Amino acid sequence: MARKATELTENRGGLNRPPPQQNNNNAMKRNDLQTIMRRAWHLFRSTGKAFAVCLSKAWQLYRLTKRMRAGVVRFAYEKADGTLRKAAGTLHEVSATIKGTGRPDGGQAVRYYDVEADGWRSFKVENFVTVY
Repeated sequence: MARKATELTENRGGLNRPPPQQNNNNAMKRNDLQTIMRRAWHLFRSTGKAFAVCLSKAWQLYRLTKRMRAGVVRFAYEKADGTLRKAAGTLHEVSATIKGTGRPDGGQAVRYYDVEADGWRSFKVENFVTVY
Protein backbone atom coordinates (compact mmCIF):
# COMPACT_ATOMS: atom_id res chain seq x y z
CA MET A 1 0.00 0.00 0.00
CA ALA A 2 2.91 2.37 0.49
CA ARG A 3 3.64 4.46 -2.55
CA LYS A 4 7.09 4.94 -3.89
CA ALA A 5 8.70 8.35 -3.64
CA THR A 6 8.78 8.64 -7.42
CA GLU A 7 5.01 8.10 -7.65
CA LEU A 8 4.42 10.90 -5.16
CA THR A 9 6.61 13.34 -7.02
CA GLU A 10 5.12 12.42 -10.38
CA ASN A 11 1.54 13.15 -9.39
CA ARG A 12 2.34 15.66 -6.64
CA GLY A 13 1.07 13.78 -3.62
CA GLY A 14 -2.01 12.27 -5.24
CA LEU A 15 -3.38 15.58 -6.53
CA ASN A 16 -3.74 15.97 -10.24
CA ARG A 17 -2.18 19.39 -10.48
CA PRO A 18 -0.66 20.57 -13.72
CA PRO A 19 3.11 21.06 -13.79
CA PRO A 20 4.37 24.49 -12.74
CA GLN A 21 4.31 27.10 -15.49
CA GLN A 22 7.50 28.32 -17.08
CA ASN A 23 8.51 31.93 -16.45
CA ASN A 24 6.31 34.05 -18.72
CA ASN A 25 7.29 37.64 -19.49
CA ASN A 26 3.63 38.73 -19.55
CA ALA A 27 2.90 37.20 -16.15
CA MET A 28 2.56 39.42 -13.11
CA LYS A 29 5.59 39.45 -10.89
CA ARG A 30 5.76 39.81 -7.14
CA ASN A 31 7.26 43.27 -7.55
CA ASP A 32 4.20 44.34 -9.58
CA LEU A 33 1.87 43.32 -6.77
CA GLN A 34 4.03 45.19 -4.27
CA THR A 35 3.81 48.32 -6.42
CA ILE A 36 0.02 47.99 -6.69
CA MET A 37 -0.38 47.64 -2.93
CA ARG A 38 2.08 50.50 -2.23
CA ARG A 39 0.09 52.78 -4.53
CA ALA A 40 -3.21 51.67 -3.00
CA TRP A 41 -2.01 52.44 0.52
CA HIS A 42 -0.61 55.79 -0.60
CA LEU A 43 -3.97 56.67 -2.18
CA PHE A 44 -5.80 55.52 0.96
CA ARG A 45 -3.66 57.69 3.24
CA SER A 46 -3.66 60.77 1.00
CA THR A 47 -7.30 60.81 -0.16
CA GLY A 48 -9.16 59.19 2.75
CA LYS A 49 -11.36 57.21 0.34
CA ALA A 50 -12.37 53.61 0.95
CA PHE A 51 -9.52 51.16 0.48
CA ALA A 52 -11.48 49.24 -2.18
CA VAL A 53 -11.69 52.41 -4.29
CA CYS A 54 -7.97 53.05 -3.83
CA LEU A 55 -7.11 49.47 -4.73
CA SER A 56 -9.22 49.73 -7.87
CA LYS A 57 -7.39 52.89 -8.94
CA ALA A 58 -4.03 51.24 -8.21
CA TRP A 59 -4.99 48.37 -10.53
CA GLN A 60 -6.00 50.88 -13.22
CA LEU A 61 -2.57 52.50 -12.93
CA TYR A 62 -0.88 49.09 -13.16
CA ARG A 63 -2.80 48.30 -16.36
CA LEU A 64 -1.92 51.76 -17.73
CA THR A 65 1.81 51.31 -17.18
CA LYS A 66 1.67 47.78 -18.58
CA ARG A 67 0.02 49.08 -21.76
CA MET A 68 2.53 51.95 -21.96
CA ARG A 69 5.38 49.42 -21.90
CA ALA A 70 3.88 47.88 -25.07
CA GLY A 71 3.12 51.09 -26.99
CA VAL A 72 1.46 54.52 -26.99
CA VAL A 73 -1.59 54.96 -24.73
CA ARG A 74 -3.99 57.91 -24.51
CA PHE A 75 -5.10 58.84 -20.98
CA ALA A 76 -6.12 61.82 -18.86
CA TYR A 77 -5.16 63.18 -15.47
CA GLU A 78 -5.70 66.32 -13.42
CA LYS A 79 -2.76 68.73 -13.41
CA ALA A 80 -1.56 70.51 -10.27
CA ASP A 81 -3.39 73.69 -11.30
CA GLY A 82 -6.70 71.77 -11.56
CA THR A 83 -6.98 71.55 -15.35
CA LEU A 84 -7.52 68.27 -17.17
CA ARG A 85 -4.54 67.07 -19.19
CA LYS A 86 -5.10 64.61 -22.04
CA ALA A 87 -1.85 62.87 -22.85
CA ALA A 88 -0.41 60.28 -25.20
CA GLY A 89 2.37 58.52 -23.39
CA THR A 90 4.61 55.50 -23.68
CA LEU A 91 7.33 53.59 -21.89
CA HIS A 92 8.21 51.52 -24.96
CA GLU A 93 11.74 51.93 -26.37
CA VAL A 94 12.52 55.23 -24.64
CA SER A 95 15.34 54.00 -22.40
CA ALA A 96 17.90 56.10 -24.30
CA THR A 97 16.20 59.33 -23.17
CA ILE A 98 16.14 58.52 -19.44
CA LYS A 99 17.90 61.03 -17.20
CA GLY A 100 18.01 61.47 -13.46
CA THR A 101 19.07 59.54 -10.42
CA GLY A 102 17.13 56.34 -11.08
CA ARG A 103 15.81 56.53 -7.54
CA PRO A 104 12.31 55.04 -7.07
CA ASP A 105 9.51 57.36 -5.96
CA GLY A 106 7.65 54.91 -3.74
CA GLY A 107 4.66 54.60 -6.04
CA GLN A 108 3.51 58.19 -5.52
CA ALA A 109 3.84 59.25 -9.17
CA VAL A 110 3.58 57.74 -12.63
CA ARG A 111 6.34 58.73 -15.04
CA TYR A 112 5.89 58.46 -18.79
CA TYR A 113 7.32 59.76 -22.05
CA ASP A 114 4.88 62.18 -23.71
CA VAL A 115 5.02 61.57 -27.46
CA GLU A 116 3.15 64.80 -28.28
CA ALA A 117 5.35 67.08 -26.16
CA ASP A 118 8.45 64.96 -26.87
CA GLY A 119 9.59 64.85 -23.25
CA TRP A 120 9.26 63.13 -19.90
CA ARG A 121 6.23 63.95 -17.75
CA SER A 122 4.77 62.64 -14.50
CA PHE A 123 1.57 62.90 -12.50
CA LYS A 124 0.51 62.03 -8.98
CA VAL A 125 -1.36 58.75 -8.68
CA GLU A 126 -4.33 60.43 -6.99
CA ASN A 127 -4.78 62.72 -10.01
CA PHE A 128 -5.29 59.93 -12.56
CA VAL A 129 -8.67 60.13 -14.32
CA THR A 130 -9.04 57.58 -17.14
CA VAL A 131 -7.60 55.72 -20.12
CA TYR A 132 -9.29 56.19 -23.47
